[in-house]
Amino acid sequence: MFYWFHYTIVMTENQPKKVNKKKTRGYALVIYPESLPKDYIERINNLHMQCLLIPLHDKDMDGEKPKKPHYHLMILFDGPQTEKRAKEVFQEVTGAEVPHVEQLNSIPGMARYLCHLDNPEKYQYPKAEVQEFGGARYLELIEKVADNMEILSRIFDIIEEEDIFSYRKLIQNLKNQPDLFRIATQSNTLAISTYLRARQWDRENDYKNSLKPKEHCPECFSFDIEQSETKEGEPTKYVCKSCGSVWESEKN
Repeated sequence: MFYWFHYTIVMTENQPKKVNKKKTRGYALVIYPESLPKDYIERINNLHMQCLLIPLHDKDMDGEKPKKPHYHLMILFDGPQTEKRAKEVFQEVTGAEVPHVEQLNSIPGMARYLCHLDNPEKYQYPKAEVQEFGGARYLELIEKVADNMEILSRIFDIIEEEDIFSYRKLIQNLKNQPDLFRIATQSNTLAISTYLRARQWDRENDYKNSLKPKEHCPECFSFDIEQSETKEGEPTKYVCKSCGSVWESEKN
């Protein structure tokens, strides 16, 4: 029994640690203020990669007890990377070994969660206080598809209400509405340009049609007429609703 027990312990101690080989683009790390070096902002800048430093979480609660104040640092690789690589990057910021990082299944989802945007029961950390590095854009990350569609629909309404045909005129109209301006200039320019071109085509087509002679009553010249059902090859028949006249037009 003694040797069996000893053998088991030796085997357990020598088993290799499991390495998470899963790759993803986004990782997050919880950092406590007292563990950050004084030059941590410079260190983040020196990474030369997209990063987001979420405002100090000093109002989080664990039941009725406040949680220890902490930061969340998100890093976004250009392509999928391993957890090991993410730890190496975070270590460049903290200056110490990083035992655990969080792999992000959804970068926008985590970005929204870290300011509690979808958790109204929790404290809402200001979006404007999120620090961006390396070209990361927090507001673009947190936009929902549904939000975009609602804003885009509003832009189309403005185009119709203001009778806009020019993209330039539209941008001038939206420049004092940041949310609409961002959607119109960054993420939906093709859809908006296509819509404007379609409006222009419709206007030109309507104008051309207005120049064509319209069918009217030969007796009272009224345009208040209706077309009777006819078989293919037979002349088109019309009835005047004003005077009751009936006549035939050219063949179909």
